[in-house]
Amino acid sequence: MQISLRHATSAILSILGAGACLAGCRHAPQDDGAPAVLSLARSEAVLARYRTWQSHRAASATTTVALHFARGFSDAPTDATGAVVVDVAAGTVAVDIAGLDGEPAVVVWLLDNVTAPHASTLVDPGDRLVRAGRLDVSAGRARGELACDPSELVDFELDRVLVARPGAGPRGRTLLFGGPSAFERLARRDSGSGSDGERRLAALVRRGAELFERETFGGNGRTCTTCHPAANNLTIDPAFIASLPDADPLFVAEREPRLAELEHPTLLRARGLILENVDGFERAGVLRSVPHTFALTTTVAGPNVPFDNTLNPELGIFPPAERTGWGGDGAPGSGSLRDFALGAVTQHFPLTLARVPGEDFRIPTDDELDALEVFQLALGRASDPDLATLAFQSPVVARGAELFLRNDTAGGTLSAGKCTLCHDNGGANLDPLFFEAVLGFPVAGNANFGTGVNELLALSSELFDPDVPRDGGFGRVPHDGTLCTPPLGGFGTVTPEGGALPPGLCEEDFNTPPLVEAADTPPFFHNNAVDSLEAAVGFYNDRAFNESVGGRLLANLDSGGIGIRLDASEVTAVAQLLRVLNALENLRSATDMTERARASSVPTARRLLKQVAEEADDAARVLDDVGLHPPAVAALREARELALGLVGARHANKRVLERVLAALARARAELVR
Repeated sequence: MQISLRHATSAILSILGAGACLAGCRHAPQDDGAPAVLSLARSEAVLARYRTWQSHRAASATTTVALHFARGFSDAPTDATGAVVVDVAAGTVAVDIAGLDGEPAVVVWLLDNVTAPHASTLVDPGDRLVRAGRLDVSAGRARGELACDPSELVDFELDRVLVARPGAGPRGRTLLFGGPSAFERLARRDSGSGSDGERRLAALVRRGAELFERETFGGNGRTCTTCHPAANNLTIDPAFIASLPDADPLFVAEREPRLAELEHPTLLRARGLILENVDGFERAGVLRSVPHTFALTTTVAGPNVPFDNTLNPELGIFPPAERTGWGGDGAPGSGSLRDFALGAVTQHFPLTLARVPGEDFRIPTDDELDALEVFQLALGRASDPDLATLAFQSPVVARGAELFLRNDTAGGTLSAGKCTLCHDNGGANLDPLFFEAVLGFPVAGNANFGTGVNELLALSSELFDPDVPRDGGFGRVPHDGTLCTPPLGGFGTVTPEGGALPPGLCEEDFNTPPLVEAADTPPFFHNNAVDSLEAAVGFYNDRAFNESVGGRLLANLDSGGIGIRLDASEVTAVAQLLRVLNALENLRSATDMTERARASSVPTARRLLKQVAEEADDAARVLDDVGLHPPAVAALREARELALGLVGARHANKRVLERVLAALARARAELVR
């Protein structure tokens, strides 16, 4: 999607057929008024996820809420984390919070936001607040069950849980907060009718797309699509950034003196990196790339075992509700995708760096957060491919799949990419069968790993700005040489007792991204350190990875004691596999959009077909960049030109739509049997 829609020449005239009219015609049809990003979403996908969630949720009358520090809203940075289990009907609140060193006690509050003009997701005048009770802190931990007055919970809908110091109250800044997901809130209103739920979710998806693309929340002019544009695979990179005018909201820090330190302008333009105060606005921010937001429904569930250092409740380590951002902790409060938008507004949208809610930006409402969450869950694919069932036409790609799926070197006699261990079926989740065999119980979810990418010797010198701290990923403690080894000089995590690795190691843990969309979304890693897909695969042969905590883990699990070792041709084979997987996803998406266009009004069809052309262009590019499957590239370019022609058509030409579908099918047949 990085190449603009152009090259629609007079040759298209012979393609369109009778009744067509190009965009320059006097009566060319208008679009449907929907945001461009809506074309990438399917409400059916999020509805299926919601129904699955309902089936698991039905047996429980309680709501579990994760509690975390929230930059911009908490009193001060804290390592405290925890969770509460709320049973509104019974009036009970089970609390477990760790990391409260220095706090003698905490008070837990429940919030029911009352719908009103200008109401926010936090505490506003007129909202219902219930004091669940006070818990004393012992050895940094507050645990116990609180009982509320049942009369206070009549018709009470839980929207937030807030933890404050005694006497501070829940208004203004608190220590910790969190809230239930959009699905929890939807379930309260769900009549049980399938059609009712489908309509409600479809409306939320459209509303979320409008907010994502158009809402500035009273800030500096940025929207979510400033960094996640539909025209560039929901991310930004140096080439795309160079195409933007200087007046684009992305560059507001260059124009507005009050926001001069909102970004690092040089590294934003040169490397596509944005400033993130992941450890609080009181601490210096790190520079990170912008992850795309495709397939979030497959990536946000964290691991269900004490696999990484964000999940070990017995040791007082509580995970975020969901995995968002490069640290897997990119959202305030609960850490959920729903609260990610709240963090984005606070971090990226303010009028000044004072970041005063109500003055520098408007805090989103609960309904807006619901819509944004549901919309993002509807983006892209809803499941990972099944690599075992794909019969690749190219022997090199088939070899890449073999290496991708092989997880042991057989005593050092075979090459093994082991990619599937962290990227099951090319996604972002642990390989459940492998880790169940190792650990002896079921394993699932998206984990964090210490990959050592910060140690890559070929990192661009631009990344070593003395004013930018070392990025420790999921940061918990300073790497000061006394709490963990080796002293890395950053802010990261420490391997705890009872985990999968020896305790006391310094870790810089980053969240596992999906690989299916990788070829479309360079550069790679949390710091955009590597520009090409082949170099990104090759990194896992590097000393930096194999000497990292993650590399040592793989070596410990290998019969030959080897982390990852691939020769140059094998690196190429794995990279070509990823290019084909990306092209297959482009084809799936383009085919789906073409079929939707066939059943849509002309204005909606035009919007969808613009995206079809982008998808076909993307697939052609990721293949053609390395000379892969020339016949498929030719078919994709044909589909692109056909779709572009229909974008300007006055009437839908179903014969041409069939030709688009046929060209996409031919391209797919060139890739897999």
